[in-house]
Amino acid sequence: MGAEVRVTVREGHWRCPRCDRDNLGRNLQCQGCGDPRGDDVRFYLPEEAPAVTDEQLLARARAGADRLCEFCDASNPPAAKVCAGCGAPLTERQREEVFQPLQPGTPVAAQPLVAPAPPPPEAQQQASGMSRGAKIGGLGCLVALVLAGIAFVVGSLWQREATLTVTGVSWQRSFDTERMVTVRRTGWQGELPAGARSLSSRQAQRSMRQVKVGTEKVKVGARDLGNGFFEDVYEERPVTRDEPVYGTEVTYQVDEWQLARTARTEGADFEPRWPLVEPGERERPGTHKEVYRVFLSGPGGKRLARSVRESELGRFAVGSRHRAKVDMFGAVHGLK
Repeated sequence: MGAEVRVTVREGHWRCPRCDRDNLGRNLQCQGCGDPRGDDVRFYLPEEAPAVTDEQLLARARAGADRLCEFCDASNPPAAKVCAGCGAPLTERQREEVFQPLQPGTPVAAQPLVAPAPPPPEAQQQASGMSRGAKIGGLGCLVALVLAGIAFVVGSLWQREATLTVTGVSWQRSFDTERMVTVRRTGWQGELPAGARSLSSRQAQRSMRQVKVGTEKVKVGARDLGNGFFEDVYEERPVTRDEPVYGTEVTYQVDEWQLARTARTEGADFEPRWPLVEPGERERPGTHKEVYRVFLSGPGGKRLARSVRESELGRFAVGSRHRAKVDMFGAVHGLK
């Protein structure tokens, strides 16, 4: 944030906790019941509060926060040495100045700098109930997630020994073939791939950037001066404009490898085979994949499956029996 510039002073109000009388910020005693303004009073700024122009009030506003009595909590002017309420000597105890920012999402011009008055007890109770409901709902979701995680871990860790019978196997092999092709693309000068052959170029807008053109003072909130008065708070912020950024766009040709075709073979025997592939002109072998699985019959005739390596496939003849551990989700562990 830039340096703060505090200018306009406005007079706030406070509401008497005893008789509910609304008082001007300048009043140290309630104009209804005469009670002194205590440390529990909260100042608020009405929406229509005008700027203070009276020199005496301005001097009072800028003299400092209320000095609070240690014995009766009454408010006193900052220069007072003795409490006007009980006569006790005053210490350095004072109210704090509090900055109150504008609420986000509201245009500055349309938003009054208001320190809201304390809500009535019914609203406080309703807000408290809503807050408790939201907290309980959030806690319930968290508990459900934790329990689900625990159930997954327990289900995976809980395993029982079982004798499984092999009912079959399967395998699948695939082989990609890539072909060198010439493609036409566009890119920015200085960022073309190796082997690119330029066909044409032109100046084009590549992006936008923000350029600083000056500064402006923006109202960001109000400061409760701790004595019944408020000051508008402004902040100096940069003013920018969008400016296009141009570059040289190149149309080019480049040779690159692309997938031409994929050949697959699969079976349910014990002799996996790769598909026969004859690369053509400007072609080369690509990636290959292989998957081998064993199917087993578990307790109660439950059908289970387990991925194995090619070197293990011959160990699982149909009808052979093997010891393993099976978890609650039907996953097979430690197949022997």
